[in-house]
Amino acid sequence: MIKAIQTETHSAVGSMAEGVDEVKRGTTEATRSGEALEDILNKINDVTMQISQVATAAEEQTATTQEITNNIQMITDVVNRNVDNARSTNEATALLARQVDELHQLVGHFKLAKALEWNTGFATGVSRFDNEHKNLFAMVNDLHDAMQNKKSREAVGSVLNRLIDYTAKHFAGEEEQLTRTAYPDFAAHKREHEKLVEQALGLKAKFDAGETLPAQGVIDFLQGWLINHIQGVDKKYGPHLNKNGLT
Repeated sequence: MIKAIQTETHSAVGSMAEGVDEVKRGTTEATRSGEALEDILNKINDVTMQISQVATAAEEQTATTQEITNNIQMITDVVNRNVDNARSTNEATALLARQVDELHQLVGHFKLAKALEWNTGFATGVSRFDNEHKNLFAMVNDLHDAMQNKKSREAVGSVLNRLIDYTAKHFAGEEEQLTRTAYPDFAAHKREHEKLVEQALGLKAKFDAGETLPAQGVIDFLQGWLINHIQGVDKKYGPHLNKNGLT
């Protein structure tokens, strides 16, 4: 009788293990189910060990055996239902992914609004740096288009690299002129540059590591970066550089 219970238990454990694997491939909800099933699996393994140590009388074992067998069957039924649910969740997730792809294709037929539009409110009064800011705006718009239109990772990465490289050169040019003209707020301005470069390199590191970056999150960051930095920091150096012959 104990042998029969062990056989049924091992079978249930096998089904449970398969169920855990299936559920783990589902969505976050399915993952939580997987964790619950793993907990049940551990308990069944404990039961298996206990059964192997049973040494009570045959009459007592008969009732216990039936109860254990019934409980194992109930657990197995629950596992099977959860596996079916996980498979359904996987199918729903795959369907949603296809629908998202189709939506991106439909959106591609429309001209998307630019992420950034230049206007005179961004002018610092220093033509060189204003032109560079316009170029940065254009690069952000290129990145926005590449991400929204789901272009290849290589295409997105190329635009991202150009943007970061150009930004580094732009910052270096600003710092050179601010140092040359003894700009009073140079230290604070340089710290702002360093913070922005660190954040941009952090995005690039995630991208290079294969992480999928949310398009809107990246664009929101770049918009905030350029708008706030130009209007809140760069415009302050305009009058100073103008006085020192840079227009």
